[in-house]
Amino acid sequence: MSASDVTTQLLRTRVAPALRELGLRGSGQHFRLVDDGGHHALLSVVRSQAMVPGESVFTVEVAFHEGGQAWQAARAAAAWLPERPTASRLVVPSAWHERLGFLAEPPHDHWFLVQGPDDADPVADELITLVRDVALPQLTARVRGEVPPPVPVLPRDPGPDGAERPRVACPSAYCTLNVYAARHGW
Repeated sequence: MSASDVTTQLLRTRVAPALRELGLRGSGQHFRLVDDGGHHALLSVVRSQAMVPGESVFTVEVAFHEGGQAWQAARAAAAWLPERPTASRLVVPSAWHERLGFLAEPPHDHWFLVQGPDDADPVADELITLVRDVALPQLTARVRGEVPPPVPVLPRDPGPDGAERPRVACPSAYCTLNVYAARHGW
């Protein structure tokens, strides 16, 4: 089974059912927190287009669009926007948007790395835990009109190539930050 197939299967058989148990609706790669107020509290799985053979890489984007009116106004200004937003769509001024890894400690651009079937369960467990512990509190507070938990901030340093990188090592064995840093000497 290819790494991409493993990712598809873990999202379908482990992650989607768990997200539904947490109160989200959706399937495939797009989920939303149910809200009677017309808000869009969203999670989207985004797969990397820069693939290395034998690897599947993905992240989760989290977004909140206030009520239907704000989204409709954004659509009026940009007719190409879909009827309903997803978290992976272009950010509009009325929206809050963040990648899942920047909501966690230590905050960083967390991309999950799947290399084979043995990675499925630990990656699924890690993803479900991060959604439950960091994404849902952010979305739930916004839906309720409450102040959301603070988003961690981490100083960044320029790497050897001049690009800024977080001064962290992710505790996850399935985060590309660690794997790619080792491969590229960051």
